[in-house]
Amino acid sequence: MVNLKVERVSKLYGGFAALKEVNLDLGPGIWGLLGPNGAGKSTLMRILTDLLIPSTGRVLYNGRDIHALGEAYRDKLGYLPQDFGVYPNFTAEGFLRYIARLKGLDKAAAVKRTAELLELVGLADRRGRKLGGFSGGERQRVGIAQALLNDPEVLILDEPTAGLDPQERIRFRALLTGLSRQRLVLLSTHIVSDVEYAADQVILLKRGEIIGQAAPAALLRELEGRVWETPVTTEEQARLSERCLCSNVSRADGITRLRLIVDQRPTERAVPVRPNMEDLYLWHFEQPPVDRG
Repeated sequence: MVNLKVERVSKLYGGFAALKEVNLDLGPGIWGLLGPNGAGKSTLMRILTDLLIPSTGRVLYNGRDIHALGEAYRDKLGYLPQDFGVYPNFTAEGFLRYIARLKGLDKAAAVKRTAELLELVGLADRRGRKLGGFSGGERQRVGIAQALLNDPEVLILDEPTAGLDPQERIRFRALLTGLSRQRLVLLSTHIVSDVEYAADQVILLKRGEIIGQAAPAALLRELEGRVWETPVTTEEQARLSERCLCSNVSRADGITRLRLIVDQRPTERAVPVRPNMEDLYLWHFEQPPVDRG
């Protein structure tokens, strides 16, 4: 069974600590990494891929240091970076075969695996098209495919659903669920609903430190009794938005309603509602999460 252990990992850039004494023990399943910009998510993921050396601490793959393992670890690793680039003059099929050969697959295996993955990510009908003509979402699907070429045990995905439309994101979440049965999948994203629906465990990272880790339902329990919806007048909206965390504003039938996160009932008309992951994000990071549909 695959295991990735992060032991007291810190990363310093001059006097700035991007990560501070991070400890994690990760096994098979989908792990969602959630945090605002600058929290240290990409730094952590680059350390987990051995692209970045920690200032202190170490990462162990099944009990062995990943840096010492070197290529033996990378053979078990699939990675989709946040800024994934493609060669625009390659076809989708040609690009994946090229990356497959770089990853050590022989010609026959590269051809077979490329065909399987193009089907898996819904690009089989565009295998012969040049990547320069692909949409952002299609390029992202090619990126997901290349991360799976070597059938990795550890799959690290940095903003994998950026550029995907809602239907593509649902398909991607279903794909992740199937992949995670025997794999360790670490998913970093600003799209909170992807974490809420896909992750078995959620890791909250803020200013380089782990501030929480649990199943989504367990994390949401801390907000029970703190999330309210209330109709408001224009004056109430301004006043309540200043003194409460507001996670949503809606308007229907001429009535404005606020979704507020606060310990006490904010108005006499407020009713308690079930917390969601966007509420949790705002509660911990005090800024609205990105919603791309």
